[in-house]
Parts: sequence; structure tokens; C-alpha cells
Amino acid sequence: MRLLGIVCAALALAGCWKSGVEPVSENDRGPEFLAIDDGRPGIVILYATCTLNASYLDVYGEDLGITPNIAAFASEGAVLTRHRTEAGNSGMAFAALFTGQHADGHGIFRHPNVMSEAVYDVSEALADTGYEVHYFGNQPMAAREFNYIQAAAPEHSSKLPLHGEMDRVRALLDRAAEDPSERIAVVTAFTVTHSPYDEQALYSGGVAFDECVKAIPKERLDRLIAIYQENTFGLSRRYDETVAELKLSDQDEVDLACAVESLYRANVVKLDRLFGQLMRELVERGLMEDAVIVFTADHGETLRDEHSDTQWSHGQNLRTDVMTVPMIVRAPGVVPQRHDFVSRSIDVAPTIAGLVRAALPAETGWEGVDLSGVLRGQADAPDLPAFSHTAFAKDGSVRGFALLKGDLVAWEDHGEVSVFRYPDETEDVYDPANPDHAGMVAMLAEYRARLSAAHRGDDTLSAEESEEILRSMGYIE
Repeated sequence: MRLLGIVCAALALAGCWKSGVEPVSENDRGPEFLAIDDGRPGIVILYATCTLNASYLDVYGEDLGITPNIAAFASEGAVLTRHRTEAGNSGMAFAALFTGQHADGHGIFRHPNVMSEAVYDVSEALADTGYEVHYFGNQPMAAREFNYIQAAAPEHSSKLPLHGEMDRVRALLDRAAEDPSERIAVVTAFTVTHSPYDEQALYSGGVAFDECVKAIPKERLDRLIAIYQENTFGLSRRYDETVAELKLSDQDEVDLACAVESLYRANVVKLDRLFGQLMRELVERGLMEDAVIVFTADHGETLRDEHSDTQWSHGQNLRTDVMTVPMIVRAPGVVPQRHDFVSRSIDVAPTIAGLVRAALPAETGWEGVDLSGVLRGQADAPDLPAFSHTAFAKDGSVRGFALLKGDLVAWEDHGEVSVFRYPDETEDVYDPANPDHAGMVAMLAEYRARLSAAHRGDDTLSAEESEEILRSMGYIE
């Protein structure tokens, strides 16, 4: 049966939409709990956003008190604390997330590019299991016309983000609430936190300013934000050179970093409100206990970081704040708790399939692992290697690769090998004589060889089409 949740009108308050249903204890769990009347969950939502630094979420970073809705959701779900993406570029990252494969499987080595129809993705797994798939996305690198989310029919696809189509979303949820036999899946690929960060979010009501911003006079703050908005590309890719060109003082740099971080934080607050709105719609219809909901992101974001060669960006970046992303799962039978084992974006599709007991074909091509048994407390945590890489150039050259395994992260960046203690990436502890370090470096070399062998250098879009899309996202000038 579908249980009616408790609705709270104040969206910005922590836990305002919480269902009121007590978590299932270890002793109460059993096979009969996995599905009521042996039916699959009526609703599946893969809420995949773009450019989200996990440390800005209360449940991952310090408790900033700015994401109460996501925190409330996380309190009733499984939180994977070491979840890694394949890439800091959205085309590859969303491809891995949706298909359960690395680039040599899904075929996207740089973006934008069209995915082969031969690739089996999570939407097809859901459709084959009887779900009607709907896709909402304003992330152009993961567009439906590029064969991302292949099972979403044209009439069930939108180039608007989910929050821009709430009337359609409400109609879908009404159908699910009125007819328990409905099977509806919603997949998103959108962003509200991508650079250049929207300044309107900073001045909207309810956003608490950082202490450093409070100390900046309004006129100066406006000027700093204008400097950022007008020089986003230069500041992110050529920071020192751009600072010199703009003749910024040391204090200007300090205040600029504060202002831009506050912009980003304000947009994270906006994202939290939008997610809370969706959760409230589910609660109002009594659908929370019949829903599989996965909250994640394609990649993270580097803010102002003196150890990074890009600022307020992601792209060709291997750092943890780009490669580690949120992954929170709430579903029937999933035990609310934190998990510290390494998981990957390629595990998302297999895990969703496991949570709905999908009717999969004999061969999916998926390399990822179904973690549903772990999340339900029925299997031990796996020991998984998480590989990441930067985009491949047309000629096959690539900046670097990363591997997170246990408490160590290894890089190969511009041919230089480094090993760091995760998540701190400030001190290179690489010792060629250390068998763990040597083993990780060998695994990286094997991964590089594997992907390089599969790369063909073919582009599915014209140079003009690619440039137009890249320019719209601020990746080129």
C-alpha cells in the first residue's frame, strides 16, 4: 500500500516533507519487506544534477545548514560518502551514470557527442520492466537527441529541467497516486549550479550571506560579482593572467573569492529548495513509500583552490571536489545509514535495476555493480576501484587519469604520477617501493591502455555544432 506522509508547509525548514514513517530495523527486515504484494515500486526518480560540490551539502560537508531538504531526505536513505564520477565533463559523466559503463563501453570520450543506440542504458532497463520513462533535462551535453535516455519517447522528453515542468510532473504523480498499477520513471539531467553562477540566487529571499560577504559593502560586492560574470572563462582557466590583466589587488582577490563562493552557495540553496518541492509533491500524494529515489550528480566543482590549475570550474580536473559526488538512495527496503566504501557512477544504473528487480537482457554491457543488496543490508560492502579520466582530444591525447581505492587516490596527470591520502590531495606520498602505490599505478596504466585502445577520434557532430554547445556552457570563449 502507499502510505500518506506528513506534509509541512514551510519548504525551507529541515525535514519539512518527512514521511513520518519509522525506519525499518535490522531485526524487522526480511524478504517480504522488499515489495508489497510482490509488486515493484510505482515511482522511480533519478534526480541527477550537474556541477554539485558534495561538501556544500550538510550531509557530506560541515553542517552549513543550507540544504535542509536534502538532509531530511538523506536521514531516511543510504548515503554513499565515497561516490566517484567517471569524469569532470558532463557528456562522459552522464554517459557513465546512465549506462553503467566507462568510455570504452558507452563511447563518449569527449563532449558533445551522440551515443550509439547499441548502448543499453538505465532507461531501457526500466522500460523493459514496464516503466513509462520521462526525461527532463537542460544539460545540453546529455540531450535526448544525443541518444541519452533512449527509452524516453519524444512526447515524454523535455529540454526544460524538471522544476520547469512541474505541471507535467504533478500530472504524472497524480496518475501514480490514483492508480497503484502505474509504473512511472523520471530521469533528470539539469543544472542550477553550473558556472557562471546565477547572481539572482544570491539576492533572493531566505539566503543567509557568508560572514565575509557581510563585511563587503553592497556597491563593492556588486562590482566583484560583475567582474566574475564578465571574466568567467579567464578567471577559471587563466586565473593569474586574468587577475594581472584586471589589476586586482590582493584584497580584491580575497573578496572576489568570497563573493563567488557565496554565489555558488546561494545556487546550492536554490537546488535544495527545488528538490524539497519535488519531495513535498510526493509526500502530499502518499507516494514516498512506493518510490525509488536516487539523488546524485554528474560531477562536482572546484571553487577557489590554490592547489588547482582551474578555479570555479571542473572540466579537465582530477581533484576530489570534482570527482567525488553525492549519492543518496531512498527506496523500499533500503536501510538508512552512511556507507564509507568506494562506489562509482557506473554503479548507479545496475543499482536502480536491482532496486526495482528489473527484467534485464542476458547482456547489458554494464561494468558497474548492483549495490541494492548492500543498501538493504543483505550483502557485504564491496571493495571497488573507482577510475576517472579527463576528456580525450580528437588525436587521442588525454591529460590524466585518477583511481580511488580504499584510502588512497592515485593520479597520472600530464604523465606525472602522484599518490595522495584520500580526501586530502595536498601532499604527494607516492613511493614506488610501496606495493600498494605500485599496484595502483599499474592499474591506472592498464585503464589508460584500455581506453586509449577503444578511442577512435570520430566526432558525431560538426565542429560548428560542437563549438556552439561548448560556448553556451562557457567551456570555450
